[in-house]
Amino acid sequence: MSTAPTKRICVHLWLLWMVGAALVVAPSAPAHEKPSEKEVWAFRTNLRPTIDGILDDADWKRATPATGFILIEPKEGVPATNQTFIHVLYDADYLYIGLNMMDAEPKNIKGRIMQRDGTFSPLDLVGLVLATYHDHQSAYGFYINAYGVQNDFRVENDGSGGWGGIDQSWDGIWQAETHIHDQGWSAEIAIPFKTLRFPELDQHTWGINVQRIERTYTENSNWAFISRDDRYLLKVSKAGHLHGLEDIKPGLHLEVLPYATGGYGNVGSRSTEGWSSDFGLDLKYSIASNLTLDTTFNPDFAHIEADENQINLTRFELFLEEKRPFFLEGQRLFTAMDLFYSRRISDPDAGAKITGKIGKNSIGMIAARNRPSDGGGDPPHFGVLRLKRDVGVNSSIGALAVGKDGPLGQQAVGSDLVLSLNDNDKLFLNSAMSFGTDTDQDNKMYSGRFRHNSDRFPYGVWGSWIEPKFNVDQIGFIPHDADVGEREFGLYGSYGWRPDFLGIRNIYLGQDLVAERRTNEEGWEWQWSNIDLYVRRLDDSRAWFSHENWQLRWQQKKYNGDSFYAGFDTGNGRKYRLRLTGQLRDQYDFADEYLGDIRRVSGTLRFDLWEGFFLDSSTESVWEYFPSGALDEVKRTMLLRTTYFLHRDLFIRSFFQRSFHRDTVDLNLLFSYTFGPNNSRFYIAYNEHRADTTERILLTKLSYRFNF
Repeated sequence: MSTAPTKRICVHLWLLWMVGAALVVAPSAPAHEKPSEKEVWAFRTNLRPTIDGILDDADWKRATPATGFILIEPKEGVPATNQTFIHVLYDADYLYIGLNMMDAEPKNIKGRIMQRDGTFSPLDLVGLVLATYHDHQSAYGFYINAYGVQNDFRVENDGSGGWGGIDQSWDGIWQAETHIHDQGWSAEIAIPFKTLRFPELDQHTWGINVQRIERTYTENSNWAFISRDDRYLLKVSKAGHLHGLEDIKPGLHLEVLPYATGGYGNVGSRSTEGWSSDFGLDLKYSIASNLTLDTTFNPDFAHIEADENQINLTRFELFLEEKRPFFLEGQRLFTAMDLFYSRRISDPDAGAKITGKIGKNSIGMIAARNRPSDGGGDPPHFGVLRLKRDVGVNSSIGALAVGKDGPLGQQAVGSDLVLSLNDNDKLFLNSAMSFGTDTDQDNKMYSGRFRHNSDRFPYGVWGSWIEPKFNVDQIGFIPHDADVGEREFGLYGSYGWRPDFLGIRNIYLGQDLVAERRTNEEGWEWQWSNIDLYVRRLDDSRAWFSHENWQLRWQQKKYNGDSFYAGFDTGNGRKYRLRLTGQLRDQYDFADEYLGDIRRVSGTLRFDLWEGFFLDSSTESVWEYFPSGALDEVKRTMLLRTTYFLHRDLFIRSFFQRSFHRDTVDLNLLFSYTFGPNNSRFYIAYNEHRADTTERILLTKLSYRFNF
């Protein structure tokens, strides 16, 4: 890289950091609300309680209970009808949480036997967050339903991303059991201290909060009160305090996970006909109290379900979710500005990752190598470096560098600022530069966004500017037309209210407007959503309707159209869940270059056929019409998934999907058994993919976890 672009990078990053620092220390920034004053004390026990969900061990009575849960739904700020009591014990190795959920009608208590980390709400559940560093930013989350099924995650950035911003990939080792009794239900949770990361101190004060959702009165309450505007339990800075922990150690934090596979079949570019076997190793080690090294050698993802088919009506590629464990945990640290998209590392054979936080500084590094392709040549290497520093209250400033070598090599650097103006208002500023094209000119991107979160009146504005030579299609995911500059501006707003009739929880009515101009077109194109209505009931069902007018500019022509979109969802509270959506839209066909109409219908149906047996099905159909009204083509997909839990640690799953217009079929069958104190796993998997050729493999896999 030449000296000139290097200087520009340094100046570029320095300017944003200086602007960010000036904004953060500005005296006009409103003060944030003070944290909760609720407290609970842990009692040290010499007798480990029996984890069976029944709070009958003698020391539970010696732990002073905490209560006083406050509603967030349906009436914010009033005491919960059915109260919950929190008890905390600990010894040298474990933290024990005892929870007693009172219920005037225990026959109404509902839960499901389901896969770990599934969706519990709105059935009966209880959950807690533990802020072990007490930094008002990060926490561990632990949820269980009335049947003892577990869900865990990590919270960062004081929960500012809501439930969509948690790190769901974190899987801690902990134990939980529940018991339904004549006054409600109870739960016992045992969390090994070596599962958690925390500083080594003589005495500890941790943040703690507990949430309960109960079915009898359809109530959602928290121990330390958190408002609707605060994103519920995830607002770590509003948690209460856990005192009394002394002489505890976090452990070595070394996790070794070797695996071995054996199978029969043939698979794509790694084609082997007949029997095959393989092995690999994952290792996780805590370098410091809050800094973790993850390595993977020869990872295997045969037990991971295929990507669900999507119908693409745009001119850009589709975004695919990350499902691979190595890339999932801590991924939000690396997704700033979308400069890094881990699915670009399509078939890694080795990788290393460092993630964590030292003081106010978050650090992330990834190094990975793709497997060699059938065509030979050196496999590409990927590298990512992420630095972020907390400044002020819930604000941060950071930098990101991403690179890929080889013939299709590409690099990008960027900087980002998140400025929390108060509890509801945030400002986001990003800038980036890409390299790897034939020029280092016109290769920058800038964006900014202001967001106001509130239950009554959420709104926001944003803008972005992408120069023609900016391109990260080999390392990131920022779809735009090649060699074309883009400017985009948008705003949105909605008004919400909670009418006390017909069982309605809330109604939102809003609008949004987006305008974009590309350098190869004259004038601006725009989309105006002039009606955006959303209604949600207390039973979790919801319906929505929107209407949009738009103007597209393409190849020096203007195209005007509108669209109608409507949907209905019964929600999670029943033995079935039905979701239906429909769309009528004027649509420009970029492949065949005409403005026509589309009719789009999709539906999903989930059945709890009997205890532990679930059926999920979905279908989507799109009819495309010429301007004359004649039918051009039909695109259709369907999916069927069944899951049967013989026990909450043992399930069988089938997955079948077909894309009719592409003539492809995917079939996955999986037997999964979780065993042992460290959640080791045994799989039997069958995978088949039919397209121009057929790939299939039957595989067994054993992953045994050692935890030190």
